[in-house]
Amino acid sequence: MILHFDFSIPDLERLDRSLLRDGLVELLRVHRCGYHLLIFNRNVGGWIKGNLDLPASAVAMVDRISSNFTQTADLIRRATDYIRIALFEQSTIQKNGRAVEMSLDQVVAPHVLERSLLLIEDIESDGKLYAFLLQNLKDKLNVPPLKWELMHGGGDRIRAVAKEKLSDRRIIAAIVDSDLRGPSAQRCSKEEGLCRVASENSWPLLFSFVPPCREAENIIPWSILALTPVAVDRRSDLDVCLVVAEAESRVNMPEHESVWLYLDLKEGHRHEKLSKLQAGWLEERLLLANIAAGDFAFVGFGEKIMSQVFASNAILAELRRAIRSDDWMRVFGEFFIRLAWIFAGGRVQYT
Repeated sequence: MILHFDFSIPDLERLDRSLLRDGLVELLRVHRCGYHLLIFNRNVGGWIKGNLDLPASAVAMVDRISSNFTQTADLIRRATDYIRIALFEQSTIQKNGRAVEMSLDQVVAPHVLERSLLLIEDIESDGKLYAFLLQNLKDKLNVPPLKWELMHGGGDRIRAVAKEKLSDRRIIAAIVDSDLRGPSAQRCSKEEGLCRVASENSWPLLFSFVPPCREAENIIPWSILALTPVAVDRRSDLDVCLVVAEAESRVNMPEHESVWLYLDLKEGHRHEKLSKLQAGWLEERLLLANIAAGDFAFVGFGEKIMSQVFASNAILAELRRAIRSDDWMRVFGEFFIRLAWIFAGGRVQYT
C-alpha cells in the first residue's frame, strides 16, 4: 500500500526519538523490500537526516524518497485506499475516508507491514486467475509495482480464515464470489460477514472485494472460454450464449448487465433456482434473442474451465489481450483498480 508519512516538523519534535527511529527503520525496511511504497516530503527527509542516528544505507534511502516526492505525491491523491501515518494523542488505527490512519506505535507491531495478503476462496484455480489478471493489468491500471502473498480462504470458511489471520494483524484483501444470478444492489452475505469481522476486531486493514459477476469464471470473456477443449465439446451451450450476447449488443445493453456475467458456467442454468426477480430479469434478456425461458438449455462447462485456460499459452495470450480491451475494462476496471492499490509497492532496492 501507499504509506504516507504525514508529519510536520513540530510533530516530529514531539515524538519519542526511540519510537520514531524504530518506526522509520521498519518503514524503510518494507519500502526497500518493495512490499509498500513510503512517501514523505523533502522537509521531513531533511529533518530525519539531521536528527536521527541512521545507518548510511538508510540515510541514502531517505534522500531518494524525499527527492522523489514531486513524482510520488500524486499517488496519495489517486490511491483508492492508502495508509496515513501521523501524530495522534493515543494509539490509533482507524478508517477515515480513503485513508487508514495509524499512529507510529502501530507501525512497529509485528507483521503489520509485511506483504499484503490476497485471500482467495480457492487458491488453486481462482488464485491463478487473479494473480494473472493483476500482473497483466498493472500498467493498464497505472499503479505502482504490485506485491502480494496468496492465501487459501478455504471456500465457505473464508470468513473464519480471515478472522484467524487478524491475530497476525496483517493487511488483507479478501475476494469472495457474489454467487448472484443477476445484477443486484444487494450486498452479498459473504462480504457482509467479512465486514463484520473487520468491525468486531477493529481492524480497518481487512478489505473485502466482490467482483461484478457471479464468480471468478465469469471474469473470463466468452470468446476466450470458446477456445478451451471443454467449450468445443459443448458447442451448443456456447452458441446459445453467443446468440444472447449478440442480441444484447444490438440494443446497446450495458456491459455490466450481460447474461454471461451471471450464468453458472460450471454447473449450468437451473431456472427453478432463480428468484422471481432473477427469473424476470433473465426472461427479458432471453426475449431479446427470441428465446423462451423454457427453451433456454445451458448445461455448463464443468470444473475444468480454469485448468484448461491455464494449460495453454496461446489461450493466455488471448486472455491478456481481451482483458485490456475497453469493453472488459468498463465492467471490471473499477474492481481491479481498487484491488491493485492494496498491493501497491515498489521495486526491490538492494542498497
